[in-house]
Amino acid sequence: MSSLNIDYDEDQRWVPTHVQVTVLRGRGLRAKGKHGTSDVYTIIQVGKEKYSTCVLEKTTVPEWKEECSFELLPAGWGRGRIPPREQRLGPDGDAPGAHGTGRVSGPSRDPPG
Repeated sequence: MSSLNIDYDEDQRWVPTHVQVTVLRGRGLRAKGKHGTSDVYTIIQVGKEKYSTCVLEKTTVPEWKEECSFELLPAGWGRGRIPPREQRLGPDGDAPGAHGTGRVSGPSRDPPG
């Protein structure tokens, strides 16, 4: 495999403007319903933008395969770095933070360069 190295001046450096996210599935979710299942969805938030998947009913192993895109604003516009990513999984009708069935959160990495 070959690699390509390009030297950029500081003003020519590539800066991402969008990030695309694919929500694949949920695993290890707690059942919240009386029949051992839940109606689940997920909310992804980058900065102040949010995306919510469709609600999948009566499951603890949801598969969404849904895609969404978030705009990343440059440093001069208030968000210099990609903020931490957060994904919440919640039962239908409940606020995700209040009675959620799961939550994933972690630091995002800046692109190499």
